[in-house]
Amino acid sequence: CAVTGWKTPKMQCCAGHLLPHASAHDALVFGLSPDDINNERNGLLLAQGIENVMHPPLRVCFLFDVLHNNWEFAVLDPELMQQAVQPTPKRFCELHRKSLEIPQGISPWKRLLWVHAEHAINGALKKGWIQGQAWEDELKKLASLLDQVNGKSDSDMAMRIWIANSISTAEGPVCNCHDPLHTVAGAAATKKETN
Repeated sequence: CAVTGWKTPKMQCCAGHLLPHASAHDALVFGLSPDDINNERNGLLLAQGIENVMHPPLRVCFLFDVLHNNWEFAVLDPELMQQAVQPTPKRFCELHRKSLEIPQGISPWKRLLWVHAEHAINGALKKGWIQGQAWEDELKKLASLLDQVNGKSDSDMAMRIWIANSISTAEGPVCNCHDPLHTVAGAAATKKETN
C-alpha cells in the first residue's frame, strides 16, 4: 500500500483509478487520452480501508509537498483519526501527512490528485471537518499549482467543473475500483509528463 507501506494480501489491496473507467471520455479535459485510463500513473495501490474512504464525501486526499517533491496522505474527517486502516494495524492518525511510498518513475498524475484534493478540502471546510488559515492556504497553493500546469486555460476551468460535478454527484467510489485484483501497474502504455 502506497500510504501504509504495509504488505497486504492481494484481496485486501486495491489499485484504485484516479480517473475512473466510467470517465474515460473525459480524459481530454485533463490533457490525457482515453487510453491513459489504464496507465500506471492513473492509479495508486491502496489498502482496502483507504480506498473505502476515497468515496464521496471525500474523507481523505493526497497533497503535493513542493518543498520535498513528494505526495502526502491527508485525513480530512476527524472521525477517521482513531479508526484502524483495514487490513493493517495502523490507525488513520498515524498516517496523516505521511509521505506516500511510490515506486520511482511512477508518480501519479499531479493534475488528477490536485483537483481531487481541491474539491475534498473545499468539502471538508464546508462540513466543518477542517478549519483555519493553513487549509485556506493549501487551497490557494493547489489553485496556483493547477494554474502552472494548465496556464489558466479553458482546460483548467473545464477540469474543475468536471471534477466538481463528477465527485459531488457520484454514487460510487472516486477510484472506481470494484475488483481488488485489478491493477493499473501492468499497463503497457506510459505517457511522459513533466507535471
